[in-house]
Amino acid sequence: MKTLVLGIASLLVIPNVLILWLMATPKPAAVPTTSATGIQQIVVTTKEWAIEPVELSLPAAGQRVRLVVTNEGDVRHNIVIKDLANSEVVVDLGQAGSLPKKLAEAASTDAEEGLIALPAEPGGVAVVEFTVGASGTYQALCTLKGHERRGMKGTAVVP
Repeated sequence: MKTLVLGIASLLVIPNVLILWLMATPKPAAVPTTSATGIQQIVVTTKEWAIEPVELSLPAAGQRVRLVVTNEGDVRHNIVIKDLANSEVVVDLGQAGSLPKKLAEAASTDAEEGLIALPAEPGGVAVVEFTVGASGTYQALCTLKGHERRGMKGTAVVP
């Protein structure tokens, strides 16, 4: 009987202790919406077969923005914002993983033309800072073979 009472008591206490421990465990900090320089920052996560968030709310035309693309997937992904011409585009692929030279060069060339095309290897982070071009709604997608067809697409909206 004593064993039965102890068994029942432990079944009641252990879940409560676990719940208290989970509640006390610190949660990861949210990514700030502005960078240290006061520029709006947007974090985009890529993985098989999604871009999150699906709609990127960019600041108004003429404003600076920092786009941080993280690849939480198992294969290489990229983010391309089609037809949005920007200015003063600065690309940082230092943490994007060991990209093929051709992809890294293409990202730099696109940046010189005011286009956004950020590749990242699995676990990598690619960053671009730019002055937003004209108002409108633009396609945001992964242009790697078959990725858009599988659902890696969304929109970028400039008010």
